[in-house]
This record gives sequence, structure tokens and C-alpha cells, in this order.
Amino acid sequence: FFFQAEDGIRDFCLSRGLGDVYKRQVHRLLRNAPDIKNHLQTYMFLNYVVYSTQFVEENIELKSELENVQYTLILKHGGTLTIEDDREYINFMGRFFKMIQGKNKLQQIGRKYFDPTRSQDFKDINLEVWPGFATSLNQYRNELYINIDCSFKVIRQETF
Repeated sequence: FFFQAEDGIRDFCLSRGLGDVYKRQVHRLLRNAPDIKNHLQTYMFLNYVVYSTQFVEENIELKSELENVQYTLILKHGGTLTIEDDREYINFMGRFFKMIQGKNKLQQIGRKYFDPTRSQDFKDINLEVWPGFATSLNQYRNELYINIDCSFKVIRQETF
């Protein structure tokens, strides 16, 4: 997974003429569209908006199929995401970090992420400890800060 945003993150609005197609279906339609990588290279879908680092001036028309039904998706350039956009920027960055954690095959328990492949067994006391961390994003004076806290999950190997 590669992410580069030195020129800004582009915001493409999906045409809303999708009828009763739900968000998960739109995401599947985007994944099934063979030309999307040609137009956007890398992209992220969040709340009916497609984000990409690729700038495209004209509308993008994509053909896709889902459950034997043909769809046409039209992506329209919506602008560049900046920190001044406040909530949308924080939502995007939060989703981005969750994607990275998912790519690293970390297991989410509550709001924290753990790596069971690096667990430490304490067989004499029937415990297993998983290393992990918790993240949070905060905005302060037009800057975005990520807070990463170490965390450990203690798992008993027997029940009472």
C-alpha cells in the first residue's frame, strides 16, 4: 500500500443517480470497475466520496457490473482536501490509519489494535500477552496530531 499526498488529496464526488444501491455495493462496484486504476492509480472510498492523489480535470465514467446488473459510475472532481475542512480531513486520516492497521493484519479489540503473532506466553500462570497500541487523531492550531499509545492485552488461557 503506497500513499503520497504532497500535492494534496483529491476529492471526487460520486454521481448520486444510483437509486437503491447501498454504500457497500458502491464500494464493490468501484473495485469491479476495470478502468479505475488507469484513472486514479490509488484511491480510497469513504462516505460516498472517492479520494485519490491523482488529479483528473474531466469527469470519469466507469462501467461496472454487480450481480449481473450493469452500472455506470460517474466521478466528478470535488476539490482538494485540506486541514481547513476540519471533520472531513480528520475522518479521512482516521480511515487511512485504520487501513494501514488492517494491512498489517492487526486484530482490533475495542478501539485498540493488537498483534497476536507477536504474543508472549506465560505457560506457568496460563496467560498470554498480546502487544498492541491505540491511536487517536486531534487537531490543534490548524495542525493534525496523531497520538499512539502502547497497549497490551492479557488473555487467560483457562476459564473459571
